[in-house]
Amino acid sequence: SKGGNDTVAFKFEPRHVVLPGEVIRVRFRATKAKSLLIQMFDEKKNDNFGHETANWKNGEWQTLEFKPGAMLDRGSGKVRPQAGTEFVNFQFHIEGTPDALLEIDWIEIVRIEE
Repeated sequence: SKGGNDTVAFKFEPRHVVLPGEVIRVRFRATKAKSLLIQMFDEKKNDNFGHETANWKNGEWQTLEFKPGAMLDRGSGKVRPQAGTEFVNFQFHIEGTPDALLEIDWIEIVRIEE
């Protein structure tokens, strides 16, 4: 993804159902970006759930790890997805300078025993 306001998106086929203990890991490199927003769209709620981060090393490959259950809906910023929520897509959105760059190496969704 290149540009100061750009998105990379992946469609889940079939839909992704959130499971208890789920963790998402993304290996990425962001250069000249100010923010990175990860979103998943819940068609039933007609809203995205998101996780925003501003902590990364500019221009270096790194791994971000977060729990989908910790994401918040974009509408109210208060609702978390519950186990069983179905997501139809997964997207990464960067904001930054016109020459900002976002590279995605891999995405991993795993369950960790709690």
